[in-house]
Amino acid sequence: MWGLKGSSITHADILQSLNVYIQPVHDLSEVVLVKIPQITIDYIITNHPKDPAVSEYVSFSSRSGKTAKPTFETGDTLEIAFSNNTLIKLRKSQEFLIDPPRITFPITIPFPFLQHTFAHDIQFTIMDFSCKSFPIFNSQIHDYNKEKIATLLERSAYEPAPFSSPDIQVSNSHFANVIETSRQFVLYKCGPKSSSSDFYIKLSESLILSFIIKSTISITQLAEEVNKAVPDDSDEINCICVVVALNPSLSLEARADLYEDTNSHILLRPGVRLCKGTKIKDSIQVVILKPSALEDLFSTTIWRSLVTFTLAQKGYLKIGVPAPHSPAY
Repeated sequence: MWGLKGSSITHADILQSLNVYIQPVHDLSEVVLVKIPQITIDYIITNHPKDPAVSEYVSFSSRSGKTAKPTFETGDTLEIAFSNNTLIKLRKSQEFLIDPPRITFPITIPFPFLQHTFAHDIQFTIMDFSCKSFPIFNSQIHDYNKEKIATLLERSAYEPAPFSSPDIQVSNSHFANVIETSRQFVLYKCGPKSSSSDFYIKLSESLILSFIIKSTISITQLAEEVNKAVPDDSDEINCICVVVALNPSLSLEARADLYEDTNSHILLRPGVRLCKGTKIKDSIQVVILKPSALEDLFSTTIWRSLVTFTLAQKGYLKIGVPAPHSPAY
């Protein structure tokens, strides 16, 4: 925030200094929704031209404007909304533990779209209500430092990396090592430009959830993202790829036994051909969320705001059932 460099402030200090509206979340005493009135940067600059913080912002913008990208282009807004609302859903799921007292709960409570997937019988235990950091995976060769990775995995994904601990790059071949070091049932966000999915949750030592976050996605992009979900291309880790896209533009054909089409999502099983030369492996399933599931994940208000913000139209995956002797299968 402007003018707060080096300051030690609390959430309450910030809320008291801003013109915002606070709305309690039903049955969650520690969670509130903060609504910020619409205001533009131009309005602030016009009405407070002599404010040092505004001058600093204008100077910074003029220097970085040529390289900066808007949040709707980079996907940052959607990613932040996804992580925040996923954590809220996990917190709400904890209500299931109260009566009767339970240590775990079915994963289908926070994620009902996993009912017929590899994870259908997973019992979930809430380990952390914050989003943690994952490294940047790529094809380059990097020395693997387990201690540095362990430290990274405990760092908040939305805290700036300290100068002594920048975003860590890891070779794709060490993906399984990172999964082994990570904690179960914690939401992890990968570093920028990682050759992987955007978010991960480890459900067991051999099963992970990967989340593909896109404003829009085509069938070609989907094939690329599914191939990146397990960067080391290992069959030892089963992966459920959950596609969170506001406006998917997808069209493919699949045998009736290889997909499940519901009101909330579409499940693609191993064997589905996404595009030429790309078939879903035996260790991977793909869940594509429809608008009703997205609305449940984000909440109606946030979902509608996201759609409006990205100028996306609501889209559905169109699947046709080919003839039994189709040459494609």
